[in-house]
Amino acid sequence: MDTVKEEQKKRFSKIETINVVIMSFAYICLFFSGLIFQNPLYNHSFGFMGWVIWIFGLSLAFSPNIVFKRRGGVPKGKSYIHTTKLVSDGIFGVIRHPQYTGGMVIAFSMCLIVQTPLTYILSIIAMITAYLSMIFEEKQLLLKFGSHYENYQADVPRANLLIGLMRKLRK
Repeated sequence: MDTVKEEQKKRFSKIETINVVIMSFAYICLFFSGLIFQNPLYNHSFGFMGWVIWIFGLSLAFSPNIVFKRRGGVPKGKSYIHTTKLVSDGIFGVIRHPQYTGGMVIAFSMCLIVQTPLTYILSIIAMITAYLSMIFEEKQLLLKFGSHYENYQADVPRANLLIGLMRKLRK
């Protein structure tokens, strides 16, 4: 029985690793596609909106670095990923995964900024793999925080900012 669980963990870990590699590759290619390829029919209004959305996505993506260090019980000198407490207020009271959501917002903004078919394809890949990473991470967080995380999942949406904001405003 334990051997089966260990094999499942190894297989799951390999899938997670492959997902992260694909996601990283997609984001790197997205960045370089913006530098290399240009669209002769570039729409400046979309480009401007893309930069505004990009800044918002960047703020979401980096928010855990600050919030976890302040409220997550991170031991002194350790990275924010060493959080020991479940943080459920601030941005984490609106969505459970601001970092991945921010990455998805950045990928979408790149579609507006670069406006090439390659960018659209890479953005879709980046968004799908970021969403899968949220799912993978939640399995680990359930093991780490148990029923507290289950309650948190019931109260706060995974990545939907609108629903999260509406729930927050109702409380």
